[in-house]
Amino acid sequence: MKIKLYYRKRNFSPVAMADIAFLLLIFLILTTNVNNNGNIKLPFFKYSQKVSYPEKIVVAVKENGSIMVDNKPSGLQSLSSFLDSLPDKKNTIVRLIADRSTDYSNVDKVLSLLKDKDVLKIVLVTEEPVNGKTR
Repeated sequence: MKIKLYYRKRNFSPVAMADIAFLLLIFLILTTNVNNNGNIKLPFFKYSQKVSYPEKIVVAVKENGSIMVDNKPSGLQSLSSFLDSLPDKKNTIVRLIADRSTDYSNVDKVLSLLKDKDVLKIVLVTEEPVNGKTR
């Protein structure tokens, strides 16, 4: 005897997916920690440390495009001749300091010059926030 099996066609209901998305949104809202200022609290790291680099050369690009090398006014040509006079360019570390309002084309010129002179160890310096605000 042959048994006939009837298969029901099952339909997918997108309403269930909307319910799940709504529940996930509620869970996210309830588990997020927000302080009184509306800022999200980030966890503090137990094992953080400040990294210090040996200061070989400090190059600062100012807002007006002027360049300072070791706190002395300089230009691209004098920076180029200074880099040519270095005995060990490949191991020389350069700290490049630039302000947020500095035109990036001036920073790019300095980076290109450093690359052309085979100075490849460059540290881009950022400022620590003062009272929670950066300049």
